[in-house]
Amino acid sequence: MIPPVPTDNLYKFCALAGIILCVATLYYAVTIAAQITEQQVSYEAAIKKQIILIDDLKKSTVAGSKEQKLLEVDLEATQTKLRPARIRLIAIFILSGTFSFVGGSLATYGFRNWRVIQQRQDQLLFREPRS
Repeated sequence: MIPPVPTDNLYKFCALAGIILCVATLYYAVTIAAQITEQQVSYEAAIKKQIILIDDLKKSTVAGSKEQKLLEVDLEATQTKLRPARIRLIAIFILSGTFSFVGGSLATYGFRNWRVIQQRQDQLLFREPRS
């Protein structure tokens, strides 16, 4: 069971929310980056294989054969799939960096102010007479 979120102090909430935002963003970025990288590797392997097949067809058959044209069209299609994957990877890193910065700033703001309030509360607690 998940413990309740501390809402008795706004700064404590900001600090913990900032940490959660950083961790969640970084986890998401790493997970998505791994998937996109895996996709890129498979596309690049397919492109290399298609280039080899096209070169073999050029050597063995007449230039401009039907099979060669089909492979070249397939090669272009695979290359167009690779470009958006690279752009998506860059966008994920930019967004995750932005959200991590926001989370870190929120956590820093929360911890700094929480510390000030906690120090004041501790001073008041020590001044009270003990019964």
